[in-house]
Amino acid sequence: FFFVSFPSAVSMGQSIPKATFTWEEVKKHNTTDSCWVVADGLVFDVTEFLPLHPAGVKSIMMRAGGDATRDYRFHSAGSRDSVWKKYCIGRLAKERPCCPLRTVAREFEWVRPTHVDNPSRTSSIAEKIAAE
Repeated sequence: FFFVSFPSAVSMGQSIPKATFTWEEVKKHNTTDSCWVVADGLVFDVTEFLPLHPAGVKSIMMRAGGDATRDYRFHSAGSRDSVWKKYCIGRLAKERPCCPLRTVAREFEWVRPTHVDNPSRTSSIAEKIAAE
């Protein structure tokens, strides 16, 4: 596993709006009347840009209300600086996992799936997770 750093709107000197949005909020904006996308943890309202995109509305609508990081990174730093930053409206909120790891381990233990080769192995895995 390795991490590749790409220039983001933050590193390009843009002042990021302080607003934060959850994925639930972003997902609601998936129409041509209100189109938001997320890229590298930043939220962009690209509604006004839809008719201006060289590849057409459809290319953006495929990512509407979702993650467009791959597309964001495809564009040059100049494009991200001159075009994308205009539409940045805030950051994606850091969300907590739905439940603590121990709760997951307890649920895992409660369901008690069995391992094909060694049924006792399943129980020991859950016990190790719960002990952490």
